[in-house]
Amino acid sequence: MNFLRCWILITLTWIPKSGAAANRPTACKYAGYIFTMDCTDVKLEGLHSYTYPVNSPTLLTLILQNTGIQTLEPDVFSQLTKLTRLDLSRNQLQTLDYRLFINLTELRSLDVTNNRLISLTDGRLFTSQLKLKYLKLSSNSLISLSKGILTPLVSLKYLYLSGNPFVCDCELREAMLWCEDRNVSTNAVCYYPRDYNGSSWQMLSDLNGCVESQTDSNGKSAIAVLAVILPVLLVVIGLWWIRFKRATARSDHRQRDEPDDRRSEGN
Repeated sequence: MNFLRCWILITLTWIPKSGAAANRPTACKYAGYIFTMDCTDVKLEGLHSYTYPVNSPTLLTLILQNTGIQTLEPDVFSQLTKLTRLDLSRNQLQTLDYRLFINLTELRSLDVTNNRLISLTDGRLFTSQLKLKYLKLSSNSLISLSKGILTPLVSLKYLYLSGNPFVCDCELREAMLWCEDRNVSTNAVCYYPRDYNGSSWQMLSDLNGCVESQTDSNGKSAIAVLAVILPVLLVVIGLWWIRFKRATARSDHRQRDEPDDRRSEGN
């Protein structure tokens, strides 16, 4: 399975994405009355915190759709503390740094559709997004999605995952069960293994091997803990036994000495 993941990762990295539009606007459009910055199709060489167009702390909506972004600095959105909607769709992002959204505590909608994301596994990524309701991750190259990524999203209602080549295994099953328990629909479809190709990831709920694997894992963990605790416990018991024997020996010695002392006093 690890070999399969590596092969998929290498293959998907080279999948070409759609090119830029022939006639691109040269500047972002700012609508002050609704605090919206729209940079759709504007070619951005790079984004840096404290610089245009991410330097306005009053922004509520920022649209960076199809701007050619390949990477984002960890603190690029640090000034946008009031932002409620962020659109990063149709770019070339392969990874998201866990610090990227740390100051976006008011975010309600995040769109990262049509990028090149391969996996999301760092549980710190969305720890500040307690109000996020819409998370759009469709049409990426995601082969896995960690449950730990989703756990902080207590307000999540809509999760868009269609168009990703997911490897439907026990790791992905945990994310699926999390969504199922909260009635969050995703339209996620399995791509690998071949037997599951085209099937909804909800088929993972019947994957008994994962339950057995989890049981085995728990059993091995219990044995490992016992292997550490048992020697320590035996040492403690041994030390206690030695102290007990020494105390008993001293007590017996005193009892033997007392009659001799009494006879000496009588004489």
